[in-house]
Amino acid sequence: MPWLYTITRYKFIDSARRLGRERARQVNITMEEMAEMFAAPAEDPDRTLLDIDRHLADLPQSQRQVVLALGVDGATVRATAEQFHTSEGSVRVLYHRALRRFMAKNRPDDNS
Repeated sequence: MPWLYTITRYKFIDSARRLGRERARQVNITMEEMAEMFAAPAEDPDRTLLDIDRHLADLPQSQRQVVLALGVDGATVRATAEQFHTSEGSVRVLYHRALRRFMAKNRPDDNS
């Protein structure tokens, strides 16, 4: 019986410590406070358009046209291929090359 008492006592102490740690990590905030914390920053539409134009200016003409059609205008791959008299595969390749170029340009340098 003493060993059962000892095991129960230590289990109770462990549970109390665990609850204390969990309670210390809990944060009570309202949904409004959370919405304020994670609110999207207000963007300036003119600045966004300037950023898009600046990035598109670095692309070759064919990639720029495909990115504008697919990414900005929202055209389908098929419609873009018909517009530029090329295959759908070619449009996909141009689009992915442009995206890869964007990613490479905006990747932070690992030299720090």
